[in-house]
Amino acid sequence: VLDEPSARRGSGVRVAAKTPVEERGRVLRSRALGGAGVLEQQGSWSSRIPGEQFSSSSVHQFLGVVSTEQWSSWSLAQMALRFILVCAALLGVSGSLAEDLSCEFLAGVAKTPGSNTIYLSPLHPGQFTTKNANSPDATLRFVMDYSDDPQFANVAPLDVPGAVFQSIPAGGMDVADAFRTDGQNSVKAGRFVYIKESAPGQEFHFPQTRQLRPGRVYYFRNYVVHGTCVSPPVETHATFPSEVATTPVSALSQGLPSMPLGLAVTGVARDRLEVAWEAPLNSGDGTELGMAVDYVVTVTAQPDASTGGLLLHHDAGDAQQPSAVQAGTAASFLLEQGQRYRVDVAARNYFGAAETSPVASLLARPVGEPGRVARLHLAINPANSTNATGNSLGVLSWGSPLDTGVGPA
Repeated sequence: VLDEPSARRGSGVRVAAKTPVEERGRVLRSRALGGAGVLEQQGSWSSRIPGEQFSSSSVHQFLGVVSTEQWSSWSLAQMALRFILVCAALLGVSGSLAEDLSCEFLAGVAKTPGSNTIYLSPLHPGQFTTKNANSPDATLRFVMDYSDDPQFANVAPLDVPGAVFQSIPAGGMDVADAFRTDGQNSVKAGRFVYIKESAPGQEFHFPQTRQLRPGRVYYFRNYVVHGTCVSPPVETHATFPSEVATTPVSALSQGLPSMPLGLAVTGVARDRLEVAWEAPLNSGDGTELGMAVDYVVTVTAQPDASTGGLLLHHDAGDAQQPSAVQAGTAASFLLEQGQRYRVDVAARNYFGAAETSPVASLLARPVGEPGRVARLHLAINPANSTNATGNSLGVLSWGSPLDTGVGPA
């Protein structure tokens, strides 16, 4: 018996000839109830038997899932076929028929209403994150295809059961030979396979061996493999794309920003350095302004080239100043006069908790005006010449100041 509420929700039921039931919905389950077989429909089915499209407005008989007025139109062969299929499902017969039945009753990827199955994680730049509502089951392989082509024309054919389905690590794995790239070796399409074993809300991040191109839109399809069975069947993926579609069906790839540009010293004083830079060309989505970006600026004292040590008031504990986060593209620091510093500036976006952009660096040190010259001396006739011009010659000399601008010598 097909239960009445499910029948009202469905768009009709048909019975397949070669394969008993071809699922077109989210879930198709078979269970025993008082010794009778029960089919529960959540979605719509289709048939390959011509002329057997039935209304779902009434309760249907199980063997034919048809209304009573159509029962009389069945041939004896049709009735016998349905009886055999039911017996095979309930008794678990062996052989190709049982295998076909097990494939038909293999459910696809389950979704939680109102929740995305594809999203970005702040700890995984250049990747997508996925999760589903299926219960953990070590016998099921979940497959995620992704492509910049909404028709998935550049996705490699599925090899089931290929070697990749035999040994899959806990976090899932990329199918290496499924990657498709462009002329810049940027990923255009790929396949990720994972096993859900720990918890219903387990997350998986893909791809794992490469990063996606920021700013590229990727489309997804997600399905289940069990042995040689694929649900929904591969041949239906193009015809019924909604059955393998994720939520959302596509997403924009985002990653780390590129390096800040043009880092330079813009101001110097006895105890101060001022630096400025320009925004990176790529904020993380392939555009300069597409993602919000701030900057992490770090200043580190550098050892003296000749002595290998730091100046006074510095030791290993305070060689690096606390990093400062700047919303703008300039920074100023109070520092030790004459000490050489390395200034590092990195851009940070949504993925900043995981990593920043490549670092722009420069070396600089605070300097001030030099002190007074030392030992200023004017010598008249320093050679003690006795000729008439001796006393008309004078030599002015001086020594270097104690502070040349980098602090006392």
